[in-house]
Amino acid sequence: MRRKQRYNQKLAELEDRIEFITANLGTKKTFQQNRLHSKGIYKEYQELVESITDLAAMTAKDQNKIVEDDYSNLDKLATTLHLNTEHTIQLKKANGLRNILVHEYNGII
Repeated sequence: MRRKQRYNQKLAELEDRIEFITANLGTKKTFQQNRLHSKGIYKEYQELVESITDLAAMTAKDQNKIVEDDYSNLDKLATTLHLNTEHTIQLKKANGLRNILVHEYNGII
């Protein structure tokens, strides 16, 4: 029962982040000119992707697979959920962008 609650919590976090970003993204101009606004959106995006990678790791563990790095876990999730190649690529790109945002590579933020 506790495991199901954890999945539901992660899914609720994911839904909340998507709704927040959708409702608050604003215009390109606002995003580019308002640092507080853009940093808030970046943080929500980072946490959205972290929820996805957490779900991927949880799914791998629950299927008695070895939990590995995020990219390998996303491959396992894609296999489990029968995601097409394009969806898997997009999830991996999202994780890559999350890494860029977290580590502020190339002064992106």
